[in-house]
Amino acid sequence: MTETIKDNSKQHTSNWVEDIRKGAEIERKEREETSRQRSKEAFDKMRDKANAERVVSL
Repeated sequence: MTETIKDNSKQHTSNWVEDIRKGAEIERKEREETSRQRSKEAFDKMRDKANAERVVSL
């Protein structure tokens, strides 16, 4: 039986396995978002550099 406790508008269960799984899922999503952001920043930097070189060569 799983007991549910409300604490500061967050829901915690006494099922520690489920809590760990949910925590791991949140961490995975955060890592993916960080990776996407870094990739976007790297792409933007390369694009800006290429655009600057193109303007100089004109």
